[in-house]
Amino acid sequence: MGNKTILGCIESNDKQKEDEEYNKEKTNQNEISNKIEITEDDYPKDACIKKKSDTSLRRGVAISTTKCLPQIKPNSIIPISINKAILVGEGNKNIYDKYEISDNEKDKLGEGTFGTVIKAKHKLTGELVAIKILRKNNLIFNEDLKKEAIILRGLDHPNIIKIFELYDTETDFYIVQELCSGGDLFTKIHEEGGQSEITTGIIIFQILSAVNYLHERNLMHRDLKLENILIDDSKYSNNIYVKIIDFGTAKFYNKNKENEVIGTPFYIAPEVLKGEYTEKCDSWSIGVILYSILSGKLPFGGTSKLEVYSNIKSGLYDMTIYPFNIVSMEIKDLIKKLLLLNPDKRLSVKEALEHNFFKKFKIKEKLSKLTTDKLKILLNNIRNYNPQLVLQQTTIAYLVHHYPQLTYVNEANSLFLKLDDNNDGVISKSEFVNGLKELFKEQNENIDEDFLEKEYHFLDVDHSNSIDYEEFLRAAIDKKLLLEEKFLKFAFDYFDVDKNGQITLKELKKIFKESSDFPEEEFNKCLKDSDVDLDGQINYNEFANMMKRILA
Repeated sequence: MGNKTILGCIESNDKQKEDEEYNKEKTNQNEISNKIEITEDDYPKDACIKKKSDTSLRRGVAISTTKCLPQIKPNSIIPISINKAILVGEGNKNIYDKYEISDNEKDKLGEGTFGTVIKAKHKLTGELVAIKILRKNNLIFNEDLKKEAIILRGLDHPNIIKIFELYDTETDFYIVQELCSGGDLFTKIHEEGGQSEITTGIIIFQILSAVNYLHERNLMHRDLKLENILIDDSKYSNNIYVKIIDFGTAKFYNKNKENEVIGTPFYIAPEVLKGEYTEKCDSWSIGVILYSILSGKLPFGGTSKLEVYSNIKSGLYDMTIYPFNIVSMEIKDLIKKLLLLNPDKRLSVKEALEHNFFKKFKIKEKLSKLTTDKLKILLNNIRNYNPQLVLQQTTIAYLVHHYPQLTYVNEANSLFLKLDDNNDGVISKSEFVNGLKELFKEQNENIDEDFLEKEYHFLDVDHSNSIDYEEFLRAAIDKKLLLEEKFLKFAFDYFDVDKNGQITLKELKKIFKESSDFPEEEFNKCLKDSDVDLDGQINYNEFANMMKRILA
């Protein structure tokens, strides 16, 4: 049978023939490896050599030298705070009881080797979500695929996809996650072509910020590409917001270099092909993404894996094409420093965030821009945030996590970014106290530093010595939004584990089972302060009244 071409990707209809071709290419690749010496001399200093390879934008499929995904030891998983642990539910019933999952082809968001991603609707609230369905009857399915959910469960960054629930059945494994209605970055570039410098900078800054957050936690993504960047098409902001997805190949790392060849051919770093690499492989992939967003082309193309790998190892790409003749020297310099063949000389993501390009075009300022009125509202929300009951705090945390696209979340995100001075994805004590003190001063208001320090410790619920993104959101957003009936019913349904219309002490203990920080008296206090009719349970009206007391 012949070959078929899909969006420029050559795919074989004959699986056996494809395997033979791949093995042959792998042998040839090893031979080429010995012939092509990767040195700094190969890196073009000014205009890069124009190459004849096909650099048109096309999708790529991730590859790996092993059949199974990398093992992640339990003790290397990011410690989950009490809040993160209870915010991602583990469904114990049929997922179809809670979600309307369409079998319509138009609602299919993606399909890969391991499963399908489809749009669904929460029956109680009507909110749209994306559900990744991993079929266990697929011979390729491996328990390690679940590690993606475990990793995501412990991450908290505005530019990393959020997961809401996990369902594990005999036949399938489901990951319920937020829906980004803007599609993926590949589709946007494929349809619109290259983007402006400002738009490119706004997108790349967010990607760098998210990956810097990962690297701070010794986690490398290893498969960054346009297809794995989703667009959060929010109607509440003029900026384009993006989120990184697909952590199936992510891996925690230490000082030792990795040796597994894994990633997508067009985006894979040259040192990965050699089987000796560090987290700097993510910097290379971001450099490829940057080049592609700006130009609408791939820097390293080819009609076969062998040709693509050869071009990557040469380090030669074309900067004579449009728009490189009209863009700033700063953005070209950033591309060059991210695509250096020598990973030791290549920019880390942390270094890239400090590049002059972002400073010249004031990219962070554009992302963190707030009107005076909105800033005042956010500052007052933070100053007045003081829920007294653990059930109130947890309800706010649960709703903030499950509704990342609420009104004012983007504004709170802008303030978070403004306070996160070193771009590490969390707010330190000094950043919080000094940053807010300065902002209040700009509003002609004096605020006591001792109060800010106490507020800082109050917001740091997981005692991590920093304020995580969602910890900050809980204080900054308008709580009135969370007290709408549909949100309260949604939260009440979560705590009402057996769905009998009452929240019991037993159910609260079950939900908080992973926490050793909540003693018995805290549970009793929740019940005592909310159970008006003294029947030993909390009904919906009692729950709603308890939540409304936050605004009193």
